[in-house]
Amino acid sequence: MKARLKQLILTVAAFGIGGSGTAKAAVIGYLSNLVGPTDTEVNYTLTLQKFNPTLGTLTGVKIYFYAEEDVAHLTLQNISGSATQNYGASATANFVAGMTNSATGADKYSALLETVAFFDTGISSAIGNCTSNGAPAVRPNQCSNLTFTPGQTVDYGPFTFANTDALFMNDPDQVLTKGTGVQGLTGVIKNGTSISNYVGAGTWNLSGATVNTLSLSNGGGNINFTQQTQAQFRAEVDYTYTASATPEPATMSLMGGSLLGAILLRKRLKKS
Repeated sequence: MKARLKQLILTVAAFGIGGSGTAKAAVIGYLSNLVGPTDTEVNYTLTLQKFNPTLGTLTGVKIYFYAEEDVAHLTLQNISGSATQNYGASATANFVAGMTNSATGADKYSALLETVAFFDTGISSAIGNCTSNGAPAVRPNQCSNLTFTPGQTVDYGPFTFANTDALFMNDPDQVLTKGTGVQGLTGVIKNGTSISNYVGAGTWNLSGATVNTLSLSNGGGNINFTQQTQAQFRAEVDYTYTASATPEPATMSLMGGSLLGAILLRKRLKKS
């Protein structure tokens, strides 16, 4: 009888140990600090958490970057008291001037695409005659045919635009991908490369600066402008990973119940 009991216990133990574990895909996200609102031009550093390798194996990195600019005043003035002025204007904001990524130099945003066009965020409709040779502006930030009567002043503020606006990029032929991370930040997406650089203790940074530009052409030197702006920035990083394998709950329950039954059976056999 003791031999049979020993064999039963070994069989139950072997069954429990042999139960399969599961490795599950998961996502965890971290928000950076918020910079701003602060007067431009401004330098900023957004700090983000690295991936903790004790959670499992990192398989993907997705970065969301959000930048917003509030324009209190953007004033154009024809200072001539006698002449109507025809001129062109171009207003842009570069949110990512000199951007660096301390985790890997490859994963940063490029000013070639992430330059915001002021004149495509409601100003053009207020101007009314933002045209290029009688047709809609060729580039979204180009208003090449503005007409101001003598002494006329127009303040196009206040207005707000962000890098997630539909019509914000410098090149209208390019489309940037935006989305919302697991922590709720909507921003322009960049998929991480060299993902091993994001693993470990501590943090990594996205750092950059703003550069605002308003250019005027023609106008006989009689056009003045003033500009008052503030900006704010935030980022999120989402890590996709395969979680460390854990025993299945059903297997653990079955193994525990079987071992308990074997112990009770042994006690009964000793009494008999």
